[in-house]
Amino acid sequence: MVIYLPLRSRSLVACAMNMIAVYIDILHITSNILRDKAYLNSLPEFYELEKTVENNAWHHNQNVLEHSIIVYAALETTLKDTFLALQQQVKLDKYLSQVISKKRRVDLLKIATLLHDLGKADTIIIDQDGVTSCPKHEIVSAQKVKHFAKRFGLDTKEESCIKRIVRYHSIGFGVLDSVITHGYSEIYVQSFKETVGDIAIELILLLRADIMGTNLEIEDKKAFDDRINIITWILEKLLA
Repeated sequence: MVIYLPLRSRSLVACAMNMIAVYIDILHITSNILRDKAYLNSLPEFYELEKTVENNAWHHNQNVLEHSIIVYAALETTLKDTFLALQQQVKLDKYLSQVISKKRRVDLLKIATLLHDLGKADTIIIDQDGVTSCPKHEIVSAQKVKHFAKRFGLDTKEESCIKRIVRYHSIGFGVLDSVITHGYSEIYVQSFKETVGDIAIELILLLRADIMGTNLEIEDKKAFDDRINIITWILEKLLA
């Protein structure tokens, strides 16, 4: 069996156990460790994203690795923040502590966040003005999840959950656009929930982190704040 450990730990393990190690524990992964490239050997596909550079309204010459690490850091912040009322924060913490097979929902969300943009390297298109897009990258990213199942010790049910989070992670942007265009209405939240099923809360948390990982706050603070406020409102409705 192969155990994947941080790069700095591998030589110690190899010397002590005369073997290359088995498993990447998501509990040990932080944005700082990702920046230090501690998992360069065990997650090479993730670090390959540094070669893919996006340039559009949301990403100004930002490579996908940088964006992915910023999004992961933003998720860490989101999970620590108390931006909800106390009662709803308690509900959220309880929900994320639920176990699917062996892993908590929060841990599956972290893995999904780590992998959510892997497909951008395969789908990036650059137009004549140098503006990029990555159509259907969510589908391609979801297809790649299976390659990480053994490394993260996922069973079929956990793998399926992560695939769905990755596959649908952009749907929330449409909900935001609907609310911005037509105003606050619970019909959008209900439609979203019916579409994505039991991963609605995970998708909204990832959406919050994803927006925090763009250039929007710098470029248009009002647009950024409006979207963060809508996301908080959607979470409140989902947790009601």
